[in-house]
Amino acid sequence: MNSGRASVFYIALSLLIAVVARFAPQLLFRSYTTKFDIAVEISLCLAVLWLAMLGGGLYRYQWRGLWILIGAPFALYYPYLFAMLARACSQNAAACP
Repeated sequence: MNSGRASVFYIALSLLIAVVARFAPQLLFRSYTTKFDIAVEISLCLAVLWLAMLGGGLYRYQWRGLWILIGAPFALYYPYLFAMLARACSQNAAACP
């Protein structure tokens, strides 16, 4: 496989992982139960996998690896959501669920 096709495959795979990380909790578990917590943990693990792929893509493809950042909003949705929730809870205890 030549370098151009390999980079397109790598970008497509990272985008697939990012989209699954974002939408898996809603598709697998529809309500906030203990099972939803498991789905969110799976989503966070996929986000870590996506970050590792981003690092590997930037190392291997250098500037062409920046296209992997297309998946950032999908892959980092739950980590960002929980970081903002933790920040709100640290500022105001009444804001915590």
